[in-house]
Amino acid sequence: MSSDVSIAERLGVSDQVRARMVAWQADAHAELLAALPHGDPAGYLYDAMKVLPSRSGKGLRPLLCLAACDAFGGAVSAAMPFAVSLEMMHLAFLVHDDVQDGSQRRRGGPALHELIGMPLAVNVGDAYVWAATSGLGQALPTVPHDVARAVRDRWDRAMRETLEGQALDLGWQRDGADSLGIEQYLAMAAKKTAWYSTVLPMSMGAAVGSADASAIDRLFSFGWMLGLMFQVGNDLAGLEAAPGEGDIEEGKRTLLIVQLLHEVDDDERGELLHLLRAPRDHRGPAEVAWVRSLMQQHGVIDMARESLCALAAATLIEAERAVGGLPVTEGRDVLLAATGWLLAEDGQLADFGHPSTA
Repeated sequence: MSSDVSIAERLGVSDQVRARMVAWQADAHAELLAALPHGDPAGYLYDAMKVLPSRSGKGLRPLLCLAACDAFGGAVSAAMPFAVSLEMMHLAFLVHDDVQDGSQRRRGGPALHELIGMPLAVNVGDAYVWAATSGLGQALPTVPHDVARAVRDRWDRAMRETLEGQALDLGWQRDGADSLGIEQYLAMAAKKTAWYSTVLPMSMGAAVGSADASAIDRLFSFGWMLGLMFQVGNDLAGLEAAPGEGDIEEGKRTLLIVQLLHEVDDDERGELLHLLRAPRDHRGPAEVAWVRSLMQQHGVIDMARESLCALAAATLIEAERAVGGLPVTEGRDVLLAATGWLLAEDGQLADFGHPSTA
């Protein structure tokens, strides 16, 4: 990447690449809907499994998997079953995460447990886990044995890392953690978000596309940085969430909260910790506004934006190292554009100027 090209220009997503993204996302979504189980008990299980897929989402994980497969010389159709399994597992995490966090909204509508009740929603989440692992099991025999083994091992590792990251996130909330460092936050974010959202999809796609088990690690650093950037972008986007849906209401230890606890004076810190440790319904609009004012006052939002810019720059470098030397394909171009696309999706691109989208 030439040094005379601004980061804003590097983050631009062409119309052609965006069209390919949309097409692959649509294909993966259609395959996901077709893979959803049906039958009885429809009213208590299978109809409910259709609720979240009927609402719009990023489709990040299938997109990265399909793009990596194409970039490494494979047919997108070969990676599609793996991409669908990834999205099924993502749906499971969404349902369970909403229950764990007491969230009321998801993808613009009521959270599933708000629609059908907690017990049935948890069961739907479990059903997504079954569908994901069943789909993966059916897909693995379609690739060479050593590739299948590498993909399964990477899947198992990613699931473990994700559960460990979620445990840290939930445990910090439960215990009212008050002295976390940025390194601890980033380690949690890598486990909870990067492993299954970016590392795993690209690892699977690269191995399947190349039919080479060693390719499982070719995109690791790129996926790692992209996942961290994705999480910090989500933290910033959470500041603009609708009332009742933001991270402050949940009491999450986001990058902003972790840093804020280091910046405030003793009196502010005591009041902030008291608020974060209170039940969720104690954090209403007035309390959220107060926390945001502290963030503004102590420069925490600017700090998070600077961190996001640094992560984006590092991710661009890793993307170029990982796939820049590959033959030019649609998948390669999608991977190179993934950084700018994610920033735009989370509404964080304005901090980098106004890159061309032509």
